[in-house]
Amino acid sequence: MRFLVSVFLLLGVIGYANADATYNTAEAEQVVASVSDMGDELRADYDALIEKVRAINPKIVDEIEKKAKSDEAKISMLRSYLARETFEYYKNKFMSDLKQRSRETGRKIRHEDFETQENKVKNTQTYYWLDRGDLDEKKCRKDGWQICPYPDGFEDFSLTIEETNQVNSKKEKRSGNASDMYSIRFHKDVPSENYYLACTINLDYASEAFNAYEVDDFYENSTLRVFCSTELYSEHHAWRNQEVADIVAGKYDIVSVEKLPEGSPFGKVVYGTRFNENPTAWKSSVLPSSSASTAIFDYSSSKRSD
Repeated sequence: MRFLVSVFLLLGVIGYANADATYNTAEAEQVVASVSDMGDELRADYDALIEKVRAINPKIVDEIEKKAKSDEAKISMLRSYLARETFEYYKNKFMSDLKQRSRETGRKIRHEDFETQENKVKNTQTYYWLDRGDLDEKKCRKDGWQICPYPDGFEDFSLTIEETNQVNSKKEKRSGNASDMYSIRFHKDVPSENYYLACTINLDYASEAFNAYEVDDFYENSTLRVFCSTELYSEHHAWRNQEVADIVAGKYDIVSVEKLPEGSPFGKVVYGTRFNENPTAWKSSVLPSSSASTAIFDYSSSKRSD
């Protein structure tokens, strides 16, 4: 069971070490560049977009041409579809990478599924990871914190897929009073090449864009974001074990415990915490330095560039 920990930094300084480090950013750059290339396609004009989508799914083109009342609406719907395809490509790729590493290491894939709904907001989340052995057991948890150190050379590998949807009427969706958000979070250790990779890809819609071609006269804005961060594995591993040691030594105080709704993706309770006295004394307050690669694509119903 995972836990959400709300950390209130009453006093604290977060720093970064080794700013001059050289990072193996090849994989992070490849992810960002590939998403960027796909994102560039979404800025094509109407005729080019039609041909790109027709090659993927002719049925979608037929539906869009029937439903949309203007070329501008068609462009918006076509971009929505291609943005979804870009997102799905990397969701499938990261899952494929996870399965491949499972086969190579013999570590089973574990997962947890969660679903919550509050008012008109529905959240679903699936968390996948390679089995961590004792680190997954209750004996290695206290008040939501991990208290067992990571073994030397330990390799973490995980993927989180999340959707947040507005459960609204068609009228509300058409008026733009709804938004859907889709997220992939991918983390992996590569000890043999001394790097740790964390990538997040977000797809946000102003309305129910995944089914946009089913709605008459549909207009929307969509945003596709990709962010990858690379650290030295040696520094990342040392930092997470320092965090464990500091937690065991009393780095955080529990100031409140609140029960979460049934089915919450964050476990049964949320712990309100704060840094203990003299937070600058905790070595894990100094984070490893990293190299970041990012790209943002913002698409409206009219043709535009970043």
